[in-house]
Amino acid sequence: MIEYLTFNSFITQYVLLIVYYLIALSIPFALFKYYKTHFQIGIWWKFWFVFFMFLFLGELFLRMFFEMLIAYFDMHQYLYDISHNL
Repeated sequence: MIEYLTFNSFITQYVLLIVYYLIALSIPFALFKYYKTHFQIGIWWKFWFVFFMFLFLGELFLRMFFEMLIAYFDMHQYLYDISHNL
């Protein structure tokens, strides 16, 4: 517990996972709400194409961004452990 209070260990990875899933689950709802109000009924095939394209690209970018952040904090923790074990 003292490691968390002295900032020697990060809780950021757990927070990043929670934030990732909150954003990842809210993207489809936000996209659907936006495109449902801005597209006309006659062009539904364009709506679904654009919807799934933005959904896929948004989720992919979000996943890569959060993996990069988690890898950074993992690297920091490994270097911290190595420096204290020498």
